[in-house]
Parts: sequence; structure tokens; C-alpha cells
Amino acid sequence: MDLPISTVPGMADPLLQEFQLKHLTLRNRLFSSAHEPAYADAGMPKDRYRLYHEEKAQGGVALTMTAGSAVVSRDSPPGFGNLHAWDDAIVPWIQRLTDGVHEHGSACMVQITHLGRRASWPQADWLPVVAPSSVRDRVLRALFRSVVVAADEPARRRIRGFSRGQAGRAALDS
Repeated sequence: MDLPISTVPGMADPLLQEFQLKHLTLRNRLFSSAHEPAYADAGMPKDRYRLYHEEKAQGGVALTMTAGSAVVSRDSPPGFGNLHAWDDAIVPWIQRLTDGVHEHGSACMVQITHLGRRASWPQADWLPVVAPSSVRDRVLRALFRSVVVAADEPARRRIRGFSRGQAGRAALDS
């Protein structure tokens, strides 16, 4: 019978040892990095999305990172099946996902983004794409409006809207 490496006497593989990250204790050093499986249902991490992360937690990862890029604003249209972090309707779905991951002893982290020049306007709400510079994306070649965040009231409004919204607070709390 093969024993897991963590139970073999004298073996102390650092990957399988606990890791302290400020206030968070991870059961080992194995994690699943952020990527977008495109399992979102109307921008929400419903059952298929949740079960995907729960399976990884059950398999032993200490940390699963959700959302390759959960979008934080309507003017950052999802291009890859992204989660809609700007929509407060996501909160109960995220809570259910994190509860399920925690039940298996793992931690959960979400990656959020504004896609900027990586977005494409003829999707979702068809809002003009905004980005922090005038350099076009080499692949998508989207046309967009360049903004300087410090001087741009709509940009400041986007930041305030997400950070003060229920979804933004929930992302920090989970």
C-alpha cells in the first residue's frame, strides 16, 4: 500500500506543510491560480462554477483563486465568460461558492479587473470601452476612449461604485 508522501516518516515536503499568510493559515502550499473556465451563467458563479472550485478544494489545494478576471464595471464587457463582480446579485452566489470551498478546508480568492483595452464594445451593454492608455490591444484591436483616472470623473465613479457596492465589500470579506 502506497502512503501519501506527507505520512512517510522523515519526509517533510515543504509543499505539504502549512503556510501562514498574514492572518490566513493555508493547509499546504498548493493552489490553483486564477483562470476563467467560462462556467459562469449570466455572469454568476452558479452550481457548475461552484462545484468546479469545490472539487479542487476537496482534492487538497489550500487556495483556489476564482475568476480569471471578474469584471468590476458594466463598461468592461466580459469577453471570456467572466463573472460580473459589478452586479450585487453575485453576492449570494459567491457566498455559496466560498462556503463550499471552506467546508473542504481550503481558502478562496477572487481576481477582479477592468478589462480596459482587452475589452470589446459590441458585447453586453454596448458601452464605449475605456482604458488607461491610448495603446490598442494587439489581438482584439478594440477602439476605446483613453482616460486618465485622476482627472476622469466617470473613472472615479466606476471605482467608487464597485468599492462601495455590496459585491466589492463581499469580495474583501470572503
